[in-house]
Amino acid sequence: MLTYKGGELAMYADTVSEPLSAVIPGYDEPPSNENGDEAAFVARYEVAIELADLVQNGLVIDATENDGWSPEQATARP
Repeated sequence: MLTYKGGELAMYADTVSEPLSAVIPGYDEPPSNENGDEAAFVARYEVAIELADLVQNGLVIDATENDGWSPEQATARP
């Protein structure tokens, strides 16, 4: 069972897929066979693309509003 601890950045889960299902819709629903493994991979891939797009858009907007990137932003690593 997925639970959150009162406003803190803590998540408790019984399985590895539970936290992923909180951010990847339907992640916990694929069948547990070879087709399910492929569906889970595709779901992770699609979410990674969406996340990269959001981050890149945020960086471009920030750079546009601030006349370019600061050296800290250009060398930052996630």
